[in-house]
Amino acid sequence: MKKISLFLILTGLSFSVFARQSTPPQTQEITGVVIDRLTQETLIGVNVLVLDHEPLLGTSTDEHGNFVLKNVPLGRHDIKFSYLGFETVILRNILVSSGKQTVLNVEMEESVFEGEAIEVVATIQKDKPINDFAKVSVKQFTVEETQRYAGGLDDPGRLVTVFPGVNSTGGVQNNAISIRGNAPKSVQWRLEGIEIPNPNHFAGLSVAGGGGLTLFSAQLLSNSDFFTGAFPSEYGNALSGVFDINFRSGNRNKREHAFQIGINGLEASSGGPIKKNGSATYLFNYRFSTLTLLQPLLPVEGRIQYQDLSFKIDVPTQNSGRFEFWGIGGLDLQTMEAKTDSSKWEYAFSDFTENRIDLGVGAVGVSHSITVNNKGYLKSTLALSGNSTEYSEERFDDNLNLNPYLNIDDNTSRLAFKTFLNQGLGKRITTRTGVELQQLYFNFDLAGKPDNSSPYQSLIRQKDHAQLYQIYHQSEFNVSSRLSVLGGLHGQWFSVNDEFVLEPRAAISWQLLTETALNIGYGLHSQIEELDVYFVQPQANFPNKNLK
Repeated sequence: MKKISLFLILTGLSFSVFARQSTPPQTQEITGVVIDRLTQETLIGVNVLVLDHEPLLGTSTDEHGNFVLKNVPLGRHDIKFSYLGFETVILRNILVSSGKQTVLNVEMEESVFEGEAIEVVATIQKDKPINDFAKVSVKQFTVEETQRYAGGLDDPGRLVTVFPGVNSTGGVQNNAISIRGNAPKSVQWRLEGIEIPNPNHFAGLSVAGGGGLTLFSAQLLSNSDFFTGAFPSEYGNALSGVFDINFRSGNRNKREHAFQIGINGLEASSGGPIKKNGSATYLFNYRFSTLTLLQPLLPVEGRIQYQDLSFKIDVPTQNSGRFEFWGIGGLDLQTMEAKTDSSKWEYAFSDFTENRIDLGVGAVGVSHSITVNNKGYLKSTLALSGNSTEYSEERFDDNLNLNPYLNIDDNTSRLAFKTFLNQGLGKRITTRTGVELQQLYFNFDLAGKPDNSSPYQSLIRQKDHAQLYQIYHQSEFNVSSRLSVLGGLHGQWFSVNDEFVLEPRAAISWQLLTETALNIGYGLHSQIEELDVYFVQPQANFPNKNLK
């Protein structure tokens, strides 16, 4: 991992390049869409106002819920959204810059009790997560925070180490985290609501559950939730925490393109409407490691490189709901070259050994959401994800010829389908019921020399599959404007050990004063191991198949 450490140290020497106009404009536009949080329908006629501007600067949403605030001065502003029968929303410290339009996607809630309003602070208030059912041990983080915090490196895994109960376990070279003393591999990653493999470059090479740098780019990230325990019942197969990552959609009004050279690599991104005056949008980002370009200048044997691609296509329809196509993928390579001149050997392992590590991880999916009876919405997601690790090692013999010594080929994949119904039962009760079905596959090959005197041979060749089925229900009851009670159950069945686990979840949220709240949560959680733990056969039987 010496090279990964060097890579992260060198990032401190990197720089960013931004294209600017010779005379940048002093104003910019704020655009976006406003929807009903319960039904996901767009809201018509919502009043949008810049609070700190004189004279009055405002607008209202059109028949599609879209709005455009023109001629907004550069800087930070507070934006107010008000609508009859809905709680008022105030987004604070919204950054308006000359480079791009500021895009806001706002959700408003119907008022449960007449005459009341709620203030949502977008960039600094952390007790208002995106998931309405999350009341305790959850933090919302923004794209701006991943860029602003020292040592964040645009990486959510590094950013969250500033939160209580979260510690870095990988040092400078790794973004692995421990939540309240639990192992890093017990943290689950989700993208667009569905579980994905560890989305890091060089994932698991030094610490299981960590990596050198996340695949997620700030160009696509939207505000996301991070859970550190007692999470709602829809989150299963996780022990200590959950990253619930969301991608933003492209700008509906105009196409925007960007290129930058930064600490994480060379990035090119593009987004906007698929066709002029259309509602469908696209957004993608490609990144290539900066370190690869500097490699010839560095006094090291071997090389290290990575690249990743992420995208989202958003297609709203008139009567058939909204379709979202999304994906992310990354490729990594690390090599170490042996010294061909034996007189330079210092009898270290790296002197006479040559190895190569190829890693890949990816996920693609399609999500569909549609309003149901004007009382809620149904959302379904189908996704395919996987990761692979290929390790090959060769060693010099007495005649200085390289011979195969060890080869590992480890591939896993997951086909997942998830659907849930979110609906309101009157104004005080909100429920969410869903299922998630996963078909898991793995293929593991190990070849090598058991010892130096043995011939190179196949040692383990195993492939198998399994099923993981999950079902859940959760409800929130608003007792009063200051008190809400939540309860739920999560059920999980794993085919390998034929075990069904029922996990209760509960929470209470009590707003004591304007700035003081008491939140209490409880949850029982479980997590399965990687499939090779159950299926790899070192002897004549499978000793871990009944592991619980």
